Amino acid sequence: MKPTSQNALLLFTFVSLLAQVSSGSKQRVAIVGSGIGASSAAHFLHELQPDVEIVVFEKENEVGGRMAVFDVAGQPFEAGAAILHPRNMYMKNFTQMLGLQRQVDTTDSVGVFDGVVYRSIKSGSSWTDMFCDLVHMLWNWGLDFVWLDSKINTLLDNFDNFYRAQDEGRHFATVEDLMDSATADGTFNEMLQTSAEYYLQKKWGVSKTTYDQVVTAFARVNYNQPIEGMHAFVMAVSLAGVQDGLWAVKGGNRLVCTGLLEKAHAEVRLGDGVVSVERLKASESVEYTVTTAAGTKSTFDAVIIATPLQHAGIELRGLSTSSESLSSGRYCHTFVTFVAGHPRTSFFHINGAVSSDFPDLVINSGNDSVVINTLGVQKRTVHGKLTTGKPVWKMFSRERLPEKLLDEMFAERDHVAVWTADAFPLYSSLDPDAAIPASFVLDAAGAFYTSPIEWAASAMEMSALSGRNAALLVKSVLASRCGSSGSGSTLTDFESGSCTKEGG
Repeated sequence: MKPTSQNALLLFTFVSLLAQVSSGSKQRVAIVGSGIGASSAAHFLHELQPDVEIVVFEKENEVGGRMAVFDVAGQPFEAGAAILHPRNMYMKNFTQMLGLQRQVDTTDSVGVFDGVVYRSIKSGSSWTDMFCDLVHMLWNWGLDFVWLDSKINTLLDNFDNFYRAQDEGRHFATVEDLMDSATADGTFNEMLQTSAEYYLQKKWGVSKTTYDQVVTAFARVNYNQPIEGMHAFVMAVSLAGVQDGLWAVKGGNRLVCTGLLEKAHAEVRLGDGVVSVERLKASESVEYTVTTAAGTKSTFDAVIIATPLQHAGIELRGLSTSSESLSSGRYCHTFVTFVAGHPRTSFFHINGAVSSDFPDLVINSGNDSVVINTLGVQKRTVHGKLTTGKPVWKMFSRERLPEKLLDEMFAERDHVAVWTADAFPLYSSLDPDAAIPASFVLDAAGAFYTSPIEWAASAMEMSALSGRNAALLVKSVLASRCGSSGSGSTLTDFESGSCTKEGG
């Protein structure tokens, strides 16, 4: 039959309608939060299923979660998640993929202070300083530092197995399952269930002197809390955080989050905090309604919550897991105080009368009467170069520092700025006989949670791991609704839903 203009018009109309149906049938995934867990989940989900629409809800007015940049005397500094390890593969790959630059952090001199005695760990970077430091370490702590470094490097070798498992497409329902993917003998899970004190002294052979004088300090420098109550795995991660080669993203670590969300073509709704996530039981297909504080409601095929539920104020309705069951364990409320000025060496009992003799970093080695946990000089801004003026110091504490204490600590000061957040899990807040909050699955049909990884260890790379795990879980359930299975699945009890979407 010879085509007519009427037939052509009908054909055009049919194709247009088909395109509209196709575009309207895309599967939609909501992500709550915009930190590294959320943004890595969006990135990996987009890689796995480019046609899925991703909507990110962030209650604040900027992306990044606890990756915060804070202004002090007109200069921007990292206040939240600040340092990355040279073997953090995901963060390194993200930085390279996004065309961002890395800045290496250097700390030339370090000491610990217990309120009475100051002990130098590292006095400088010259050959003479390094030789004197080596003699000092051997005299005071024997070969413990060498032994610890070897143990941490072995842990990092095992950590690489996480990447291999995820590259194979494997996903995990619990923290314990994920941990088992790294060590065939269950070492990581054993560390999760063992106190740092017992494991480091009995399993790793660290002396009590080294543990009391140095190891306890490293818990405070990375997690702003005493080592008591910490399990061995998080302590090992903290020790890795004082190895050489630490780095940060030039311009601020949060640029990674912004870049990942852009590459995932995610719709980001800033200032739009989520108050509830509800599974619609009456629906023939699996659907979730996300409601925001502004009263807007949106429906999705799957949901990833990538912010701690302990203080998110999000109600879960109709899910197989309740909000209350996930609220065990508190977060460590952290004050980050920046001061431009010159600290008093006499306050920390450091030999030397002038501020030029002050070390780059002083760490509280375990005296809770010393209010600050760390005091470190900032050698760069997030952009690299420092402007002229007084040096800027950054302090971690569990409470706001009073003016009187600042006067005692600093010979002269100005430009005091304070940033505060529930920065890390408070590991001692868990019942020592109870398991850590472990489940990544809020609802087997399609709602998942990234934050349980923080109870193993809170770090940007850990959150990126959890974000990829969430993306793999979502891919599996979306695929299962269309009669196919997710690759490498370790879960066998997902609920099946009707495949009502085309092109899913």
